[in-house]
Amino acid sequence: MNHKSIMVDFVKCRMKRRTILLALIFILEAKSYLSSQPAAYTQWWNAPQQENPALTAFGIEKYRLDGVYQTRSYENAPNLNTLYLSASYRFNFENTNKEYGLVLPRSNPLSIGIGIFSERRFADTTQYPYAIIGASFDILAGFGGTNTLAVGLQPYWFESEGYYPVSKIYFQSNDTLLPGHSPHKKFGVNVGILLGINKMDCWTDDQVHRFEIGMAIYRLSMPYRTLIPDIHPGKEIHSHAGYLLPLSQKLGMVFRTSWIYEGQHLYNGGFSLIYRRHFAFADRFRMGIYYSNTYHLSLTAGFRIYTPKTSTLSLDLEMSRDFALKNQQNMIPWHQNAWEIAFIVKPIKKCWSLDNCSRAYQYEGF
Repeated sequence: MNHKSIMVDFVKCRMKRRTILLALIFILEAKSYLSSQPAAYTQWWNAPQQENPALTAFGIEKYRLDGVYQTRSYENAPNLNTLYLSASYRFNFENTNKEYGLVLPRSNPLSIGIGIFSERRFADTTQYPYAIIGASFDILAGFGGTNTLAVGLQPYWFESEGYYPVSKIYFQSNDTLLPGHSPHKKFGVNVGILLGINKMDCWTDDQVHRFEIGMAIYRLSMPYRTLIPDIHPGKEIHSHAGYLLPLSQKLGMVFRTSWIYEGQHLYNGGFSLIYRRHFAFADRFRMGIYYSNTYHLSLTAGFRIYTPKTSTLSLDLEMSRDFALKNQQNMIPWHQNAWEIAFIVKPIKKCWSLDNCSRAYQYEGF
């Protein structure tokens, strides 16, 4: 074999190795970028402690359990899954008279809410890229008879696995084709504020006030995410608002919008139509449509079930499906398709009749 032939084989071998290396880098780059996406739940209203800490005591129920499971699919890449779970309890300090006689119709109550929450991210190839657990504390005060202001604080513990630049394995120690970091373990805090205007006696499973608006800052001590792929979320600013329009005693519409800034702007908005007719074991039938600036259209549907008893627990279920309206090349870097399933467990006391001819104004107590 002559010298020229040896050189050709050597060049071909190097080109083949480089091609394989670049393919590996592309795959790992894609996987690390997948893990960098924030959860940004489609059903943000069903993940209250991950939308605004001030929502911990904002409902009228004494306690509740809720959760959201989210899975996202990407082209030529593994699925990315997020599981959110939380539980909360509210202590009330009311100044209304509970005995017979004159009772003030509105009181200006003071409440303190305490909750715990967990959010875990995992993928098909890497178990638990990050985990967040913490507690929520908020104070809720009524004013003006029908208005409410709440502020919330969430200390949390954040932990994520470490990963290292793949390029260092193949090239020189100073190469930085891919970013990397050691494992993260740290405490942090989230804060939020929420205002509710015109509290209602009905529709309270969908929204407590006719109009609600809030803002929160998550992971205060962490920097915003950049375009460099990373496996954990950074600082996020959340802003959200909702308006409930009762169309009749049994039909209503909730308009919702959410904005997140975490290195890029993420918008989501739409409406849900709710049918409140009570059946023996179910009510609160709802369907919704929402649009995101990531060029996704989301469809939602849900209902509530309960037992025949007057005082009982209810289970509220809601599902959503994200559909990409543009191909990946034209999209803000995001998921191709996704779906979520959410649940809420809380107590209700039925103050309504199953009589279909009844025209009574129907509502629940807790």
